[in-house]
This record gives sequence, C-alpha cells and structure tokens, in this order.
Amino acid sequence: MAEKYPGFDASAMLAQINASLNRHVQGMAKSVLGYQRIGEIAAASLAPFTSGVRQIATPQLDWVAGFTRDFGRIAEEALAEFRRSLPPNLRHLDGVEFTPILALADEGITLWAVPRAQIADRLLRAQTTRARRRILGSSADDILHDCSVVAVAGAAGPYADLARLLEQAIRVIRAGELAAGQALAASVLDTLMRVSFTEDDRKRLIAHKRSARSQVTPVDHFDEYDFAFAMVMRPVWFAYRPQDTAEQRAASSTFARHGSAHHIRGRQVSKRNAVQSVMLAAALLDLLAVLDRERS
Repeated sequence: MAEKYPGFDASAMLAQINASLNRHVQGMAKSVLGYQRIGEIAAASLAPFTSGVRQIATPQLDWVAGFTRDFGRIAEEALAEFRRSLPPNLRHLDGVEFTPILALADEGITLWAVPRAQIADRLLRAQTTRARRRILGSSADDILHDCSVVAVAGAAGPYADLARLLEQAIRVIRAGELAAGQALAASVLDTLMRVSFTEDDRKRLIAHKRSARSQVTPVDHFDEYDFAFAMVMRPVWFAYRPQDTAEQRAASSTFARHGSAHHIRGRQVSKRNAVQSVMLAAALLDLLAVLDRERS
C-alpha cells in the first residue's frame, strides 16, 4: 500500500491509533466513566486516520477490519472491567449506567454494598429526587436490615466498636427514635472518616466551596479515584455540604452530617434521612473492610 500511495504508511498509522487507544484505555478501569468514553476516544483517535484514507480503495483496507476487531475487544474488556468493579448488590443487574449512579451520589445516596439488588434497581430507575426519596421511606425496613448485615460483619473487623454503634443506631431508628438514631449514625460516619484518613486527605475528600470567594476546588471523586472508592465517597461528600446559613440548609433537606450535628432542624430529622445516614456509614464500613483485605 505504501508503494501505491507514497507517504502513507498504513501499518504505522494503525500502530499509532492502537497506541493512542491503549494509552487511554489503561486508565479506564479505574473510572466508572471509562467505558462510556470509549466512543469519544475512538473518534479522536480516528480523526487523523480518516483524513488520510478517504481516497484508498476499500479492498486495500482489509487491515481496517482487524483494527475494528481490536477496538471492539478493547471496548468489551473495559466494560467487563467496569462490571467487575460493581459491588455484589449491583453486579447482576441489567443495564447499570453511570448517569443514575452519579445522580444518586450527588443526592447523598450510596449504592455500595447496600441496599439489596431489588431496591438498588428501583433507585437507579427512579427519575426524580422525590421518587428516590420516596423509595428510601417505603423500603426503610429492608434497607435498615441490609445495613444491619453489614454492621454485624463489621463487628468482627478492625472497626468493631463503630460497627456495634451502627447496630445500635439501627435499633434506635427501628424503635422510632429518629433524631437519636440519625445523630448516632452521623457520628459513626464522622468517626470512620477521621480514623481512616489523614486530616489532609479527609479534608480533600469532603471539601466544598463555602462561599463565592472560596479558593477550594471540590474533588471530582469519579474522575480521580477508582469506582468503589468514588461510589462511597461522592455521597459522603454531599452529606458534608455546608450548613452554615439558612440558604444552605434550605437548599436540600436530605441528610447532612453538619445539619445533624450542628444545625439540627425539624426538616433534617426524618425517617428517610435516618436511613440515608445509616446507609452511608454502612457503605463506608464495608469499603474499609474491602480495602483492609486488599492490603493484607
């Protein structure tokens, strides 16, 4: 082909494209966004190639079929890696996508380890914040049970004392003492954050802009951390949003750690928020156990 079309080396071009794709794909498995970006990466990688081959006869481009197969394999591997990174309660659900996971995380709702698959599926399919909040309330008993299972398992690990306190928070919520149970779950969450991360890391993970003039740049958890970590930390980050002003407190009545600890108001105490606080603590407890196993 190079003899017929001087100056165009198809093999070199294919190698360049593959190198570009592989360089991007290597990091895909670390981010839930990865497999959804494959199409964008392919388009960018193919742009210089497309302009160079428009005038080449189709029979002389058999190698393009090989490239297509290679690209398909890369895409399948990235998607398979994404599915392997899902927690057990999501792994066998059909059509799990990033957008609803992010929507939930940015409302302070985690799907890591809890709740069970059927409830997680309903949350993923819910179209509005109100619908998702309604599920937290209507499925509260089942969600609390799932969190209790995580807490019982955690009682045999390095965070046993906090796991037992989480069990206690669940019992208190079940007894109808929502304010006490929610406050205890929030304290468990906060203590897990403090004992598990350095002060600098913890501050970075939960940093928010507290005013228009703030120099803080909140971290993009799904872009900077692996999927498991982001699934837990992004909703935790939302739960640590500022609650200093009436406007901040009015912006969302969903569970807020600072709202539960420092600026408690009637709207902040609810069955849905109590369930949400327990879910976050249970998810973090489970994630820390996973990380400990990986290090050992």
